[in-house]
Amino acid sequence: MLVLTGFLGALGLTGGFSDLSFIPFITMFWEVVPMEKRGRWFGITGVFDFLSVPAFLLGGFLWQEGLEELVLILPLLMEVFVIIPIILSVPETLRSKVNKL
Repeated sequence: MLVLTGFLGALGLTGGFSDLSFIPFITMFWEVVPMEKRGRWFGITGVFDFLSVPAFLLGGFLWQEGLEELVLILPLLMEVFVIIPIILSVPETLRSKVNKL
């Protein structure tokens, strides 16, 4: 299955599926944040986008030094201790709109 997926991806035949899922994803990405806090949300995502470049460099350096386990564990730790608390602190607007109706 991996060989078939890689072959179809190399031919460009699986790109349509990711394009179809991107539109709802990006819409929900902005709609879950209240309008008055979207600037703050944009800033937070920009910081994480900026930090991804040094993270890729650090990961490559650690991998080259033989610390493959650390490269695989660090993203998990970042997700649990940084990303999930930030996501939990952002209120869900869909639920609050339903309650107001």
